[in-house]
Amino acid sequence: MEQKIPRNKKILFVLGGLSFSTGLCLIALEIFLRIFPGTIESFDRGFYPQNHFSFDHQVHYVLIRSSRYIHKYRYDRDLFKSIQIDTNAEGYREVELENFEKEKPLIVAIGDSFTEGYNVENQHTWPKQLHKKLQGNVQVLNLGVHNYSLINYLMTIKYKLENLKPDLIVVGLYVLNDVKSYPPVSVILSRGWIRNLSYFAGMVETIFFSLTRSHSSEVEKQGNLDTSHLNFPDFLKDEEEYKNGFYRFYRNFKWQYDKNSEPYRKNIDRTVAFMKQIQQESGVPVVFMVIPTREQTMDYWWEPFQEINQLDESVRFQMQESLNNSGNELHILDLAPEFHKKQKENLYLKFDGHWDEGGHSLGAKVLAGHLQEEFPGLFQLLE
Repeated sequence: MEQKIPRNKKILFVLGGLSFSTGLCLIALEIFLRIFPGTIESFDRGFYPQNHFSFDHQVHYVLIRSSRYIHKYRYDRDLFKSIQIDTNAEGYREVELENFEKEKPLIVAIGDSFTEGYNVENQHTWPKQLHKKLQGNVQVLNLGVHNYSLINYLMTIKYKLENLKPDLIVVGLYVLNDVKSYPPVSVILSRGWIRNLSYFAGMVETIFFSLTRSHSSEVEKQGNLDTSHLNFPDFLKDEEEYKNGFYRFYRNFKWQYDKNSEPYRKNIDRTVAFMKQIQQESGVPVVFMVIPTREQTMDYWWEPFQEINQLDESVRFQMQESLNNSGNELHILDLAPEFHKKQKENLYLKFDGHWDEGGHSLGAKVLAGHLQEEFPGLFQLLE
């Protein structure tokens, strides 16, 4: 006679099977994310292939370590160029840090794609140009990684600089995607063990706190924009996908940058709180170099971007207001005025929002002059 399995045992078997399957799926996902870190965070298909990241339990991910590869990008309508990307064992476009010897005052550059030097050769990035413009009187290390945000900057300072002992840190702050709804600083600092334990768990934690503190649902998002009647520059007339996609991105996230938006103001305050924590964790002077967009530097741009230009301006002014209200404890260098003066020069890539060689050179020039004026003692530290 066949013995019947009690109902409660059946339920336990089913739950056990589901738990086991879920566990296997999470393990598989964790393995996938460690092999292809940055895959979920990056929604910009224009960046390097997603497998050009390496997992890092302290800062989430870095560029793929100890590698050399060729990246091809569109330079002009019918012209493509290639650059060589070389990375060290730590996952940066820099010399090997393990045997790095500090011989002069050291400046460490931290940031996203603008600092890494997206679509430019390494020798043309602003950290390398800064070293040249300061006539070799300092050492400069570039720890920039594209897709990074203030969370990654904070983790880089907390975990990657202990042995380097920099005398000054420059953070490249790109306001259009570095100003956002960050989790509380205390959460990031107190739950570092979660990120150390699991890439997936750390990512979910960041997304969860960002969503629960985000106010995007409070503002009605705009739909697609008809650009058929607008007067675009000649080099973009055939780039309908670029025009519509780029403008739609700004319109969809307008709530973040509208100076009259309460969610925007809250995001500014959270961003400033993160900036202050970065300053506190560093233990050395930190210069936040505010990087302007192409639109922000132009007297006029094509019609739809006039609105965006005003949003860019509001980010900078509202950030300064937030700093003033909470005690201006941060050192801010805004590059927009100097870039505006040079707007007729080639400073940005045509089919990309990043700096070209001219933009990196100008940024380094302005920064070098600023450092010599504001930190004169830096250049006598090791004399």
